Amino acid sequence: MENIIALSPERAYLELARSSLGSAILTPNNGVTPPNIYLAILAQTYVFSCMAMSAFVNNYLGDVWERDDKPLQTEYPKAKDLSDLLKKSDLRELPKAINALCKHLHIQPIHESKPELWKDFEHALRRTRNFLVHPCPDDELVNEILGGAMAKYAWVFPSKVAEQVIAYFFDAQLFEVPTWIRENQEFTIKEIQALSVGTMSGTDTIIKIQGAD
Repeated sequence: MENIIALSPERAYLELARSSLGSAILTPNNGVTPPNIYLAILAQTYVFSCMAMSAFVNNYLGDVWERDDKPLQTEYPKAKDLSDLLKKSDLRELPKAINALCKHLHIQPIHESKPELWKDFEHALRRTRNFLVHPCPDDELVNEILGGAMAKYAWVFPSKVAEQVIAYFFDAQLFEVPTWIRENQEFTIKEIQALSVGTMSGTDTIIKIQGAD
């Protein structure tokens, strides 16, 4: 008997992006939380929020690729298949892919319909995600981006932006927004167990990226 497992990457990634935001952090002897735990949660929510949007958009671009009128094949004649299109064309960049999906679904682009959402997506979410994936040990840049992500924006900010971007494609077509976009329905992380305690000294908070010992 063959087992069939149905996977939904966009749903899994969005749930993972939100899963640690309300977690209790348990430290030995109720000590100070190691700061890398906060960095890990930050990376989890920013990176997987972007992955959720990418998975969603690529999935629906796949539907466009299969259309009888073949609009993507006409626009990208060098693409051998869908994988080739998403890896080698400008659609490998998420903003381009989002705009392309809007175009082929005949809905207004997000940057025109919801400019503030697009600004949050481009300047805050993607910039922080890109830095987390490709960290640069520049103290000024680290404090500007990571310090801003931790202090300026709510920790739910990236997942909320992802929710709004994905929901836009339903709203713009007058479809009902699925409940999984707004809340986790399959899993969450209730507790994070710290294996060591952090240290805190002085009054100024300085964020630095350090190499492993």
